[in-house]
Amino acid sequence: MAIEAVSLAYLWHRTYSDAALITATERYVLALRNMTKALEFSQGAIHDTSSLLASLLLDLFEKITDSKPRSSKSWTSHIDGALALVRARGFEQFRDPSEFRVLLRFSMNYITSCMISGSAVPDEIIAIRTYVGKRLNAQDYTCRMLEPIIRYTSLRNDIQRNVLSNDDLIRISVELDTEIQALELCMPSSWQYSTTVLEHKSDRKFDLHFDSYPHRNICQALNILRFIRILLNESLVEYYTASPMDGKPVALIRTAQKNVERLAGEICASVPQYVDCDHAARQRLLPSEKSETHDKRLDDVSDHDNKRACHLHTPNHQADVYSLIFPLYAAGRAKTLPEIRIWAIEQLHYMGSHFHLRNAEEVAQILERGAEVRPWEGYALLGSYAFTA
Repeated sequence: MAIEAVSLAYLWHRTYSDAALITATERYVLALRNMTKALEFSQGAIHDTSSLLASLLLDLFEKITDSKPRSSKSWTSHIDGALALVRARGFEQFRDPSEFRVLLRFSMNYITSCMISGSAVPDEIIAIRTYVGKRLNAQDYTCRMLEPIIRYTSLRNDIQRNVLSNDDLIRISVELDTEIQALELCMPSSWQYSTTVLEHKSDRKFDLHFDSYPHRNICQALNILRFIRILLNESLVEYYTASPMDGKPVALIRTAQKNVERLAGEICASVPQYVDCDHAARQRLLPSEKSETHDKRLDDVSDHDNKRACHLHTPNHQADVYSLIFPLYAAGRAKTLPEIRIWAIEQLHYMGSHFHLRNAEEVAQILERGAEVRPWEGYALLGSYAFTA
């Protein structure tokens, strides 16, 4: 039932079908009842990994259908329930490699929920992450990525509680930015992306190059790290400017501004691989669509445009493109980078019309209005980690 609920929720998210949402909610309620009964009347259910998986699925349902992180526990109720199951069993009792992966997914989702809501990451979650990291692989890159994210989440929570001085904010932000940069420089070969240099720019390419990634989850993960670094460097500009020292550190401010510009440019370079159906993304089209899209015998430009607008995309290709909506929002929200902002809005409009992604159009309108949306609320609006699970 939990799988059906999440599947129907995803269908609603894509089609905005009222019938799909109603049926998804019915399956969700039934799955929740079944799980509650199983946990009440069977001690074995608590120690069954399938119960933890069901709880994680119900959490995905909430993330898809309820896009606003709240101060109450409603937005984290199922991920908290998953923690209760892990606590009841004892995370040291998870010993099978497949169970380690479930624990890793759980810890990633919990940490991300904390990051979005601004809550502190419990010590228990950090202990679980450490336990999983040791058993999977000490060098597992996904585990290593969680370390700076935990530190960033802790920083966000400290900022909300107003417990850090300006000097502390500068020191911690610089250390964290340096840590993430070092992590990016030691990516394993399986995470490496390639760069294609171009002779001419086009509508779907911001600069004279674009990057190709092994998988959209890798692309999205690296773009999330870039966004965190963008936020850190934007904050550093504010902290440096507010510094009481004699003579503002102009060089440091400029370095932070350049970091923001470079990181936003790297996000833009990740877009053509999935969005440019005429060139960089052509291999993602169905075989029959490839020939029509790139048929050089089409001399009539208007006919070519019509064919290009009407070709079909696989669900996997649309998921690739959907994963770019938040990174483009992240790059386009910087008002100090007007060229990137305009280009990001154009791509989001195109993604909305060409790939039929309504949320891309909504995010484009948010950027056009200059609406004050807190950065991570945009991530929640798009379903947060539900679409990378």
